[in-house]
Amino acid sequence: KSTSAFSPICNPTECPWGKKAFEGYLGSLDAGEAHDVTCLILKGEHSYDDILIDQGTADKFLEEQLKTEVLVDAAKKTGQKLSVNMR
Repeated sequence: KSTSAFSPICNPTECPWGKKAFEGYLGSLDAGEAHDVTCLILKGEHSYDDILIDQGTADKFLEEQLKTEVLVDAAKKTGQKLSVNMR
């Protein structure tokens, strides 16, 4: 199994866009954890052969919204293979 994403929100339960979406569509931020790849990896609920992310370094939403570095840290903690291309 593998998955890839282009400029993804990597930890939506911890960013303003994700909080607004999960509370609005799912009723709570806690319900959003089932759709947050960082939470799933840290809980050991999902693993992939590889996760590929292509991310632009000039993206103005990189730190506040996309949180690529949080997913990188989670992958390192759990041994999840992760390929990140910062461009």
